[in-house]
Amino acid sequence: MLIAATSTTARRVPFRGSLCDLPRVISNVYPQIVRFPLILLGLLGELAAADLCGSIRTLVAAESKKQDIPAISVAVVQNNQIACSIAQGWADLEQRVPNTTKSRHRLASLSKPIAAVLTMKLVEEDKVALGDSIRKLLPELPPRYGAVTIRRLLSHQSGIREYSDMSEVLSTRHYSSLEEAARAIFVDSPLLFEPGAKTAYTTYGYTLLGAALERATGQSFKQILEARLPDFSLEDFGTLTPGRVRPYRKSASTRWENAPAFDASNKYPGGGIVSTAVEYANFLIQLSSGRLLRKESVAAMWTRQLLSDGSLVPYATLGWATGVRGDQRYFTHGGLQPGTTTVMHWFPNLGSGSVILCNAEGPDLDGLQERILEIVVGRKPQ
Repeated sequence: MLIAATSTTARRVPFRGSLCDLPRVISNVYPQIVRFPLILLGLLGELAAADLCGSIRTLVAAESKKQDIPAISVAVVQNNQIACSIAQGWADLEQRVPNTTKSRHRLASLSKPIAAVLTMKLVEEDKVALGDSIRKLLPELPPRYGAVTIRRLLSHQSGIREYSDMSEVLSTRHYSSLEEAARAIFVDSPLLFEPGAKTAYTTYGYTLLGAALERATGQSFKQILEARLPDFSLEDFGTLTPGRVRPYRKSASTRWENAPAFDASNKYPGGGIVSTAVEYANFLIQLSSGRLLRKESVAAMWTRQLLSDGSLVPYATLGWATGVRGDQRYFTHGGLQPGTTTVMHWFPNLGSGSVILCNAEGPDLDGLQERILEIVVGRKPQ
């Protein structure tokens, strides 16, 4: 006899076939019995993901309201999968254009990890080597640049200066190449220290890095980016970019106003790339899963660097900052620019992390990032 279930009771149903039919009946029923736990697990997984996303959505909404952020985009990754993608606010306050998961934000210095991956791709292509002197690729540079290597440019050990004032940050001059930008702005400036002697953060170091990559490939930085990481695009002053958010800053009266325009052609590799939060999260997933670089290339990029005297710089790798949370190493970067604030954390061994982009200059995203990480990877050990 077979038992058939109803919504309230179980009753006996006579088996009306012959015994010869029993194997066929069992073979039809058995796969459903086996599949049920898998279906249940799938449903539980979906419920857990929905609960995680709901919690993060509540956090983002509260923080966005608290800081009056025009638009904020968040992508959360767990186990190398996009677990949650959130977009809130207005991409354009004047036209009331909603921010969406496809809205493209200025990345500011979140561009630097992308430039580091592009460099490692060119190392794999035998176009450059980390130990190459910049003068090997750009021999016309002054002799003092002889000790500046690709590695030292990536790790901020070059001695090249940062912006001298806001006129450089907000420059509207368009440069046809990164080499032209470097020559016009800082190549003739003295180095701040002997290359390799210490670490000093510099976006212009990445401008010179980009000039070297352009010379090594015979391509513009835009072509280098489009050929190897096509999901990203440049913050091009004169080009229409579908989905690009408008940038804002607080006025003296604490109201939002349009951020001043600038041309990013003087800093494409270090601060001139645009992306969605989801695209950047997928970039992190692909990097950890071996789809962008070989395993040894990723290891070389994420190795903490040494100064010339052999001392370790504990927080700096090639293009990424690094730290430890509990027993898990993470890689991170933040960005701040007129009209944008960004932050990213990535835990490669967990395949988990988050990306936060907003179209306003100055909101504090660190607290929100920490609360998201508490949900995704657990509380920071005391």
